[in-house]
Amino acid sequence: MSPRKAEILKLEIWGGLFIVFLGSLLHFTFAWLGRFWLVGIFSPVNESVWEHLKLAVFPTTFWFLVEKFWLKKEAPNFVLAKIAGIFLMPALIVAIFYAYTAVLGRNILVLDILSFVVAVVIGQILTLRILFLPPVKKNYSWIAVGFLIILLLCFGIFTFWPPKIFLFKDPVRGVFGTAASKETKKVCFGSHCFKVELARTRKEQERGLMFRKELAEDGGMLFVFEEEGIYPFWMKNTLIPLDIIWLDKKGRVVFVSRDTQPCEKEKPCVAIFPPKQAKFVLEIKGGMAAKIGLEVGEEMREEN
Repeated sequence: MSPRKAEILKLEIWGGLFIVFLGSLLHFTFAWLGRFWLVGIFSPVNESVWEHLKLAVFPTTFWFLVEKFWLKKEAPNFVLAKIAGIFLMPALIVAIFYAYTAVLGRNILVLDILSFVVAVVIGQILTLRILFLPPVKKNYSWIAVGFLIILLLCFGIFTFWPPKIFLFKDPVRGVFGTAASKETKKVCFGSHCFKVELARTRKEQERGLMFRKELAEDGGMLFVFEEEGIYPFWMKNTLIPLDIIWLDKKGRVVFVSRDTQPCEKEKPCVAIFPPKQAKFVLEIKGGMAAKIGLEVGEEMREEN
């Protein structure tokens, strides 16, 4: 192998490691930086497949720019090779994810991480293969640049205005785009845990889970009030049955309204009043309280 090819190979190996490392960090940056909207353009704002493609695309694009300035003499087919790798990685992530979930019926975190690493490795291999090919027409490189710009613009636009299709849907909360980026917390009763959105402000509490067409079995919303009190809830504009659980300041269940049905349009919507004061109210999918055997007096705990 010539010294030039050895230099390129070394850079691509370091590039693969860099992409995996930075991609792993980007998974958390949106939350770490206070859910600032600008960060959401290049960092996942929810758990949808589309948002997680950012973990491969943006680190690879950044490394592409680093290499362009690093290499004193640009390698043949450099731009085309790098952009081909950028497009292959997310395509592989999507293909692997839907292939294994179709077989297993659910996603597994370890397999998600492994599919990301595999996609990066194969993307870097493709990049090397194209780099070592005889030079191609520069028109192809300009076309590739155009497609890359369109892809990056799509990530920016679809972060805030995503199409309402499966690729963009947060599987935990059943919503799209930044609507799924609210503050979340993991709460548990015994061995059963829920990843819930937090409703702290009056606006968040008034909207609650209204207009949601579905809710994952391990999803929900936790209403956090400033002090204990009698907080009535109703099912106006709610489309799915819910279990509504009132808890005191120590997190102990004081009342459960099980499988609470949405209000009927032609009838008055009646509020449900708990018999005791509460500081927290948890809404989960209807029937889940019975499924996990939840009873009054049980204590909710928070997990990181």
